[in-house]
Amino acid sequence: MVQPAADPLKTLNPQIVHIDPQKRTATITQQWLLEKSKSHPIRTGNRLQAFIGGRAGFEAIAVDLEAARESIDLVCWGFDPGMALVRGTDLAAYPWAHGEPYGELLRRKAAQGVKVRLLVWYSPQGSAKQNSLLGYVDPSQVGVATGGVIDHTSDEMWVITSGMSAGLGGGVRWPSLTPTPSKSVAELRLDYCTQWWRQATAGQIHNLEVRARDGVPQRVKTSVADEADPPQGSAGTHGGIFNERMLIEDHATHHQKPILIDYAHQEGSLAVGYVMGLNSVSDYWDCATHSFDEPLRERDFAGTSDDVSRRALRSGQPVSRKPLHDYALRVEGRALIDVHQNFSRAWNRAPLLPKLAAASNAKAHAVRSADVDPLLEPRRLGKTDGLAEQRLRLQVLRTQPEEGYDDQAQRWAFDKSIKHAYFQAASSARNYIYLENQYFFYEEWARHLKSCRVAFMEWVQAAGRTSRDARTLHLMVVMPLPEDEGMLPRTYDTLKSLGQGASMSGQRGAYADQEKRLSDRQAWDERLAALPPEVRADERAVLSTMGPRPLVPLSVVVRDAQKVKEPTLDKDGVLMQDGRSLGLKVLICKMATPNQSGRARLGASRDIYIHSKLLMVDDCFMTLGSANLNLRSMSADSEINLATDSVAHVRPLRQQVWAMQTGGKYDGGDDLTKTVGDTFGRWQELASKNKWNIDHGHPAMTGFIAKFEDIRTATHRYG
Repeated sequence: MVQPAADPLKTLNPQIVHIDPQKRTATITQQWLLEKSKSHPIRTGNRLQAFIGGRAGFEAIAVDLEAARESIDLVCWGFDPGMALVRGTDLAAYPWAHGEPYGELLRRKAAQGVKVRLLVWYSPQGSAKQNSLLGYVDPSQVGVATGGVIDHTSDEMWVITSGMSAGLGGGVRWPSLTPTPSKSVAELRLDYCTQWWRQATAGQIHNLEVRARDGVPQRVKTSVADEADPPQGSAGTHGGIFNERMLIEDHATHHQKPILIDYAHQEGSLAVGYVMGLNSVSDYWDCATHSFDEPLRERDFAGTSDDVSRRALRSGQPVSRKPLHDYALRVEGRALIDVHQNFSRAWNRAPLLPKLAAASNAKAHAVRSADVDPLLEPRRLGKTDGLAEQRLRLQVLRTQPEEGYDDQAQRWAFDKSIKHAYFQAASSARNYIYLENQYFFYEEWARHLKSCRVAFMEWVQAAGRTSRDARTLHLMVVMPLPEDEGMLPRTYDTLKSLGQGASMSGQRGAYADQEKRLSDRQAWDERLAALPPEVRADERAVLSTMGPRPLVPLSVVVRDAQKVKEPTLDKDGVLMQDGRSLGLKVLICKMATPNQSGRARLGASRDIYIHSKLLMVDDCFMTLGSANLNLRSMSADSEINLATDSVAHVRPLRQQVWAMQTGGKYDGGDDLTKTVGDTFGRWQELASKNKWNIDHGHPAMTGFIAKFEDIRTATHRYG
């Protein structure tokens, strides 16, 4: 008996299909969105525009912010007052920025009477560790139990140290600040941000209010407990001080980044919003060219971006921060109802961000304004200009442990609708799945994809066809090298599950070594146990020391990796599992850019950091937003994505993205049902060629994709 398609979350609607008895054919409509959802209804009457890269996204945001007349609602994981959204103009007051800083833009709009609401994630330790609120938190105090904030600007520290050197001790006061004799650009930037936060958190910027939120551990634990592979407390790190479970359950973040402008102004007729992966931090601004050393990216004076920036700093000539790839979606229409609800409910729960105290704001205090109505639905939000707007279906999706989720059959105490959409998309895919993701280590999703392929291949065989007749599904994943070694184990598990474990040779080799040592010791102990009884105890003890070192149990990280079922590849590169074809091919790539800076000693290429969270399937479905494909984003951190089943929007974006990735060569054309196999093969060839050039130090690449490889190893994990 043929098993139905895998649907563990019960998101698919049953359909009654009528078959033409003469033609023996039937026509069905594929479900792509979460049609059963009650919490996140599918909205029509929308406009949607995608922006590739930070420059295009931030410049569009700046235009809409400039046009704001009544309200600006910002939700941020991190906020950098000193970053410029629009760049290309050098201003003497802001020599680092290449334009007007974000903080000044918001200050101007607030002065014009626009209400600016800024909701940030703030955890004393977590935010200091991530340096997510630049100029507010102090990364140097991350080890302090309560975290740390910036107490002094560089001017104030100069006055203090100057006073101490003059024998005045700590009694110096600075009613007006004196600039330091030689103040670096980095110090100017940090001081600007600190002064901005002092004013913003003390209510000294009229019409601008900052609130903060942090994860709620008990709600997070409830959500995480629902996972098939929950985080472990035994995979310790940092000398055993932290473990994977603690880092996820007790240190969840708010990772959303939507923007909503003039939602209620003129009954919503001018409302516009953004759902994106871009953080409002300068590191996320980059041009679409992703140049090796881009003049408009800020200089990396600390040398912390990557190996290239560290080498450049040692040479005395800093380069720009590392290239970074991401997207933004601009939305108009009724989908903004759900963006507003997401913001307003969180805003109403959040307290004010604690004041960054200083002598300049000692007598000033911010006042918490009235709550925002989450049920407000302006009557002129919907776009009805033409059929395209009327028919454009959008659905807001979330991860939100603090709020429940309802569909037609079930109620959950937490919202995991992004996970539901990812799982449903895997069950519906027939030609291609294209994934770009910062963190691709969610082995549960890989297992689900394989179970969907098993069900599909069984259906093919039940229809009297062979596996050779089945349409092959092509999975194309573009991901960066894991930024932290603690992310290696779960990344390896996911790639192993997809038959790509060999691309992480360091992790694979380390596991094999541990397994061999255990096997050798077990074999030696068996030989000792088989010795005849006349062998004396002291002789047995001597023989024991001659064998492999004493038996040490395999770590939970190794044991979990052993549980992962790894497919093999047939001669055509199709995955085989349990002796059966899955009808699935997989390609894993990273992104890199060639060195055309003229500074050959910095290396032939530079990795592009992939921060994007994009999923496209068969030109029929897309979701994009803040959620990574890992356990944290699927169950612990708050996230927000947007999904659509509009071919008119997905197909052109796929063509743009694929053309960008391959230097304009292999965008797949207009009908991927006919060309996807050839396109996949050409991507494989190009990715291998680019990797060869990188490995051999040749600064020549076509496009950005290069075959993924990571030789590092780790015994701890972060999840």
